[in-house]
Amino acid sequence: MDLNKLEREILALITRRGSVSFVELARKIDGFVGDLEYVSDFCDNIFFWAGISPAGMDALERLKKLGLIEGLPASMLTYVADGSVLDMPIVTARRKYTEPHWLPIVFTASKHGKNRAA
Repeated sequence: MDLNKLEREILALITRRGSVSFVELARKIDGFVGDLEYVSDFCDNIFFWAGISPAGMDALERLKKLGLIEGLPASMLTYVADGSVLDMPIVTARRKYTEPHWLPIVFTASKHGKNRAA
């Protein structure tokens, strides 16, 4: 299981910080910012973030698939403190939304991910 440079950088940042928002990834990881939207598999109107590069999206998805990281719900205040929020209503329940809603998440490293990054 070889990780590419972007995957290694993302995993290292998440492991070092404990949990990381999309804002932190965008600021600290070269090549992460782009024009893709990260949406829920459950509902296309639940947005996790917007402005991710194809390489950034692929890296996150691969790290999740390998069980090295996971996305966990976070407070909007995490994003306020980081200096950026999505301009849409917050998800309040697990349901299918007909209009765009934002579900703030942070990424954490699994035990396996922490060992891999060490």
